[in-house]
Amino acid sequence: MTPDFSSLADLAVGALLAELELFPKPGLVSPADTGSHQDMDYALLRASALSLRPTFEELVHAGAAGATFAGGLVPIGLRAEERMLVVTGGVNTHRGAIFAMGLLVAAVAAAGENLCDSAIRGSLLSHWGADLRNHSRRSAGGAREEAALGFPSIFEQALPRFRHLLASGHSAEDSAVETLFVLMATVQDTNVLHRGGVSGGLFAQQRAQEWLD
Repeated sequence: MTPDFSSLADLAVGALLAELELFPKPGLVSPADTGSHQDMDYALLRASALSLRPTFEELVHAGAAGATFAGGLVPIGLRAEERMLVVTGGVNTHRGAIFAMGLLVAAVAAAGENLCDSAIRGSLLSHWGADLRNHSRRSAGGAREEAALGFPSIFEQALPRFRHLLASGHSAEDSAVETLFVLMATVQDTNVLHRGGVSGGLFAQQRAQEWLD
């Protein structure tokens, strides 16, 4: 089928809103509290997520048109960051989501009728893999490296676990919480490392694994 540009943009924003609603999420903003953040809250993140819908629709169009990374996708992302910072009063709420979700919706659009996981990863890497690898060399690990590898944490860990839990009869909310903890236990989160150092990163991974156990 031909990608529905409007629906893909709605799904992207819906995913950000679903993440915001999810609880418990250690350190992250939820309806219950602001986690470790003192500069943002539920209302701010919701407004930020809603403001990104035009960006995701633009990225879907760009992906379907075969836009380049540097000349097509990056300028859209930079304009989105500027609009986000206006909405949030300068707070970085969704810069990472603009990058990761933006790449994924563009890849879905570029994949066309074949929307299985492998086709979406293949679309991402065939269109922008070389640029993403060059982009990832600016920093070790983190979101750039994840993107350059075709988001293995999503396609090889998160989605299989989430789908297995749903198929086993768990609710979408419980499945999402457990999937988050799986990622916390296994992914080298550069944001956590920046905030808490190596010891903080190990602490988060160990406690997440204890919760899973």
